[in-house]
Amino acid sequence: MATAIRYLSCSQLVEEYCENPSGLQVIDCRDDDYAGGHIDGARNIPAYKFGSVVSDLVAELKDKDVKVVFHCMQSQIRGPQCAQVFLSELGKQSGGKAKCSVYILSGGFRRFVTHWQKMKSSKSTPKKAIEIMRDYDADSWEFSWS
Repeated sequence: MATAIRYLSCSQLVEEYCENPSGLQVIDCRDDDYAGGHIDGARNIPAYKFGSVVSDLVAELKDKDVKVVFHCMQSQIRGPQCAQVFLSELGKQSGGKAKCSVYILSGGFRRFVTHWQKMKSSKSTPKKAIEIMRDYDADSWEFSWS
C-alpha cells in the first residue's frame, strides 16, 4: 500500500511511459495554466475541483498496479496538495491494501516541458519518448519563467 508520496523525475516518467504506459496514471492539477500541452494520457483535474472527485478517483485506481503521478505547473502547491488528499482517501478506502502508488512529478510541468524539448532535439531519443507530449503549443512557452 502507498503510505508515502514519492517524487518521480521527468526522465523516470518518460522511461515508465515508454516501457509500460498502462502502469501510469498522470493527474494534471493545473487549471487556467493548462494551455500549451499536456502529458499523453493525463487527466486534467484542476486542484479546485479535486475534492469533489477524489473519492471516485481512488475507488477507480486503488486496486490497480499503477503509479499515480500528480503535477501542476511547478509541483510546489497544487499537485502536492492533491497527492496528499488522494493518499489520505486511499488509506480510508483501501484498508491498507491498495495496489497503486502515489508520486509527484519533480519540478512539475514546467520542468517536464524543458526536459521534453531537450529530448526532442536529440537524434537519439526514441519516437515513443517524443510522443509523450500532446497538444504542445510552442507560443505558450516562448516567455521566460525566471
